[in-house]
Amino acid sequence: MLRPRLRPGWTPSWRISGEHPLDAEDTNYIHPFPHLTDATRISDGKLVSIKRVFSNSVEVKIATYLRNPLFEKDTRNHCVPILDLFEDEQNASISSPFSGMADAVRVADA
Repeated sequence: MLRPRLRPGWTPSWRISGEHPLDAEDTNYIHPFPHLTDATRISDGKLVSIKRVFSNSVEVKIATYLRNPLFEKDTRNHCVPILDLFEDEQNASISSPFSGMADAVRVADA
């Protein structure tokens, strides 16, 4: 589940609450990493990172290759697991487990 401001029909919370937009969790400030966000996976409630890349990127090819069950179970594979890959003609979104502080810095209140 995406953050409220990334869902269809979103209304900024500060318009309802009267708080200053920069104090609101859902403010739309300039994000240092606009291609990254976090979300909650509905199936198990776990926090995930979602990264947007171009569909024809090498990153998508590598992610698809490493999603092969043989590689996922290989103990030599130290890559972050790819949970989901969503693609259209131009963009792809790669979902992986939220890995703590490194991700928190990247997606801080995306």
